[in-house]
Amino acid sequence: VGSGVELGGSSGVPLRLGARYAQLPFSPSEEQASEFLISAGTATRFAGGRAMLEATIERIMRDGAGAEERAWFLMFALTVMP
Repeated sequence: VGSGVELGGSSGVPLRLGARYAQLPFSPSEEQASEFLISAGTATRFAGGRAMLEATIERIMRDGAGAEERAWFLMFALTVMP
């Protein structure tokens, strides 16, 4: 299950927020592991709208089956359209 929202996209630089919950398809025991993720990001267009630079930060939390994992994920993406 996941959901997200983009705020202020039509007025310039948007703020993107999202969350996701999932049960993982693998487990070393009978207990099913799960993960919860929250994210925030933004993007900006340039070069006459033909290029976009995006930045996102995510916090990932996985629990269950006797294990616990916490991670930060930072992503940058550059899109160039011909």
